[in-house]
Amino acid sequence: MLVRVKTCCLTLVLILVILSLDDWTKVIAADESEVEEVEKGSPTQLEDAYPLDYGELDVEGLFRYERLSHAHRFVLSPRLEYGFAPKWQIRLTAPLFTGTADTTGSGNLQGELLWNFQPEAYWVPAIAVSVEGDFPTGRAAQGIDTTLKLLASKTLGTWIARPQVHLNLAWTHHSGRMPDERPDLYGFIIGYSQHLTARLMIVADYFRQQLALAGRTEDVLELGFRRAMSGTTVVALGAGYGLNSDSRDFHIQAGIEVTFK
Repeated sequence: MLVRVKTCCLTLVLILVILSLDDWTKVIAADESEVEEVEKGSPTQLEDAYPLDYGELDVEGLFRYERLSHAHRFVLSPRLEYGFAPKWQIRLTAPLFTGTADTTGSGNLQGELLWNFQPEAYWVPAIAVSVEGDFPTGRAAQGIDTTLKLLASKTLGTWIARPQVHLNLAWTHHSGRMPDERPDLYGFIIGYSQHLTARLMIVADYFRQQLALAGRTEDVLELGFRRAMSGTTVVALGAGYGLNSDSRDFHIQAGIEVTFK
C-alpha cells in the first residue's frame, strides 16, 4: 500500500513538473503542433499505427526504472527508426539492463519492421502490422523470440487538440524459453492521446500481458507526456504502476528523440 501511495504522489509530481514547462496561455493550433507520434517506450508502452514519414530518421535514447516485488532494474535503450519507404519503417533497439532483477537478454539486438496498410479514413482507423525479432546477442540469451503486432489508431472528431484512441495487440513466440516458461505470450494495450498545447501531448494507457513464467499475468496503468523542445527534438516522461500481485510495483521512464529529414 505504501508503494502505491508513493507511486501516486510521484505521478502527481511528474504531471506538475511537465505542465510547469509549458506556457498554458498558448493557443493550440493543429498546424503548429510539433508532437505528432505516440512512441513505444517514450513515454509509455503504447504505440500508434502511423509510420515515420518517408526519409525521416529518428535517433532516440530511452531510460526506464522498474521497481519489482523484491528487486529493481534500470533499462537504457538506444534506438534508431527510419522511414525507408512510404508507409514503412524499420526500428533497431539494443536495451541494456542492470540492477538486482534478472538481466538475461541485456544487449540483445531487436529489429522491427512496421507497415501501415490501411490509412485512416472517415470511419476507418489507421491500421498497421509489425514483425519484431529479438536476437540472442546479449547476456545468457538463447533462441530468437518473434513478436507479431496489430496496431490501430483513430482520431476522434475534428477538434484541433487531435484526441485519438489506440489499440495494440501482440503475440510473442518465446523460442528461448526454459521448461517452466510459456512458449507463446499474448498481450494488449488500449490507450488515449491528445494535445494539451501546441507542443505538449498527454498519453494514457492500460496494458495486460502474459509474463514468461507460466501462470503469471500483469496489468499496468501508465500516464506520460511528450513535449517538443524544438522543431527536431522531443522529450518524454512517464510513469506506470501495477494493478495485481504479478505486476511490477511501478516504473518511471524517460526519453529524448532527435529527428533528421
